[in-house]
Order: sequence, then structure tokens, then C-alpha cells
Amino acid sequence: MFEDFEANLYRPAEDKIDVAKWHSTRMEFKVLETAAERIQPKLNSHEKWTINNVISQIKQSVISPRDARAAQECDLGDKSEFCDYYKFDVYSRNVQNIAFYADELTNFYASDNQDVEVQALIGEAVVSSKEKIDKLRAAPVELWETEPMFEQIQNMLEKASGLVEAALAASQAKHL
Repeated sequence: MFEDFEANLYRPAEDKIDVAKWHSTRMEFKVLETAAERIQPKLNSHEKWTINNVISQIKQSVISPRDARAAQECDLGDKSEFCDYYKFDVYSRNVQNIAFYADELTNFYASDNQDVEVQALIGEAVVSSKEKIDKLRAAPVELWETEPMFEQIQNMLEKASGLVEAALAASQAKHL
């Protein structure tokens, strides 16, 4: 897995981008970025600076150009389902849909009046929603900061993420 990540990360930017593979690499980078944020409190100032500097350099010299290239591939007709994460209008609709779905899930996961089959289906829906949110989080939002409604869409994603995380925790607690 890490070998694929490295290979996709260091492939020349001029090469044609496989949007699905690039998005997978982007998701893995997002995991590394999150891990780096979580360990920050345990690091001294030099270690923090080093990690943040490396992440910043990768974002600037690798991630941004590849995101732009992936978006360009999608605009030129790439039919990958992952192009949904490289077009703001589709991305924002996906965020709005998952936000609505997350709100609906909260009505169900908290209830204790469901049989085992319904609880299992809700658990699967919560896990599926978490996976969709992870894919949305890896989208190149830096490209869209000037889009109308950008802040509202990002806030919606954060709220949906919190609801799904709470639903996942509640679902797991019910199975203990």
C-alpha cells in the first residue's frame, strides 16, 4: 500500500493522471496529515517545524499540481467516478447529500426500539457514510476557496462528519 502511495506521489506531474489512483493517494496523504496533526502536542518545536515543513512542501510541489492535473483530466472527459471529487458543483452536491443523510441517520442510531436486523443495516449505513466522508475530505478543496458557498459547504461537511462519527461510536457501543 505505501509503495503505491509513494509511486503515485513521485510520478512526474506531466504524466497522464489516473484520477482514481490519484484520489486514493490523496486519501492516504490525508491520513498522514491527520496523524501528523495528532502527534504535534508530543513533539518539540523543531520536530513540529520539520513535519509541518515537509507536509507543506509536498502540498505545494506535488499535491497542488496533481490536483490541478486531475481536475483537468476530468474536464477533458475522464469518466472516472472519482472525478466527482474534482468538480466543485458535484462535490458540493455530494456534501449536501451526505449532510442530509447524516441528519437522517441521527434519528435512527439513537433509538433503542429496533430489531437486530435494522440495527445492522443502520450500522452498515453509518460505515458507508464514513467512507464517503473520507473520500470527500480528500477532495482538492484548495482549488475552490473562491467559489460561492465554499465555507457553507465545508461547514456542512464538518457537521456531517461529526454526526457520522457520533453515530459510529453509538453503533459500536451498542454492540459491546
